[in-house]
Amino acid sequence: MEPSNVELKFREIIKNRLNYFVISKMNFGEYKHFVYTLFDDVNNLRKDGLTYSYASNIIHEQFYEVSDFGENDVLFERRFSIITEELSEFCSGPYFWQTDHKTYMKKWERILKSDWLVRV
Repeated sequence: MEPSNVELKFREIIKNRLNYFVISKMNFGEYKHFVYTLFDDVNNLRKDGLTYSYASNIIHEQFYEVSDFGENDVLFERRFSIITEELSEFCSGPYFWQTDHKTYMKKWERILKSDWLVRV
């Protein structure tokens, strides 16, 4: 079965944005903006029919393709892995796929206050 337009858009977003060459160059302000934009875009695709099952498969593929690049870059590893964990629900609640977007993004407001994503 061919991927739908929504699935293709999701794959494109993940491949083009969620990678070492993009995230590793960001300062914290850029990363914060990136997170909000990424989850807004994925939420719009979710509204259009993107499923957790499809997204999870793409996230796992991307994780294995990208994780080798960031082996020696702790800050990238943290920033990348927290996003992939959130999208694949390998995290504490609330879960993106089961939560209203506004409520879910409050979780990111708390996460982004942590120094853990700012410096090593």
